[in-house]
Amino acid sequence: MRQASGKASGPADGSAGSSRARRIGAAAAVATLWLALAEMASPGLAATGMSRDEAAAVIARTRQWVQGYMESLPNFTCRKTIRVFVVPAIRKPELRHWAVEIPKWVLSSRGGKPRIDESDWLVRMVKGGRESYEWIGGNQRGHGWGFFGHWLKALFGQKYPTEFEWIEDARLRGYGVHVFRTMTPRNFCQYGGRAGDNTVLVGYRGKIYIDRDSGRVLRYVAEEPIGLPKRHRVKSGRMLFDYDFQEIGDEVALLPLKSLAYTRYRGRSTLAESTFHQYQEYQTETKLDFGE
Repeated sequence: MRQASGKASGPADGSAGSSRARRIGAAAAVATLWLALAEMASPGLAATGMSRDEAAAVIARTRQWVQGYMESLPNFTCRKTIRVFVVPAIRKPELRHWAVEIPKWVLSSRGGKPRIDESDWLVRMVKGGRESYEWIGGNQRGHGWGFFGHWLKALFGQKYPTEFEWIEDARLRGYGVHVFRTMTPRNFCQYGGRAGDNTVLVGYRGKIYIDRDSGRVLRYVAEEPIGLPKRHRVKSGRMLFDYDFQEIGDEVALLPLKSLAYTRYRGRSTLAESTFHQYQEYQTETKLDFGE
């Protein structure tokens, strides 16, 4: 990180002291707001305790829902907005509250002005979990995976089982949730190099937030990669998936709200934010004309 050198001429001592006090007061206000946002993300409740059998029953209920989740979704369209921030490499403790919202360090000039790449996509989902994406304003099209259940199937799959450990009961966006610590197998996430080389499969240590009433997943945070080689171009990574209940036509479904993917390379970092909005029911009608 470069710092400007040289002397700066300023006001008299009295004005300087007043200006310094205002800056300190503003910094304190920002710090107070930041801590409040962090508490809003997941304020804890008094831990009631959960036995191993009770925890296993919660996971079994959620696993059963995951198995049919994508097939139960209605046909719909939505808009997906992606913003990618490229900044100098950020390390702890700046990442302590990275998942609350786009952190202040991304939008400030503290580490240099970030490069921001933004794009909008039209997403279509049809019965059976087939996702298609079309770039709004361009001619790129493709099929996606991950947000609408694929990562859930990987997380709750039986072939490479994830380890779940209950740690607390909390609240998330007004919902009462069970919070579990997770450790996923090494095949959970793929990190690739340039031109497809240096590709590795890693696992993650993280947390999952399960709605106590419905047994559905409202948030997953992958906090620490497992099995990432030291010489890989990716040095660290974190992910967040947020879900909430949305109305589509006459139905209410659990659908993605937001995802964050933080990746640190040697000398730079990227933070990719994907938001999903404008959910609408999608219907196709076919008219057959057999003549007279």
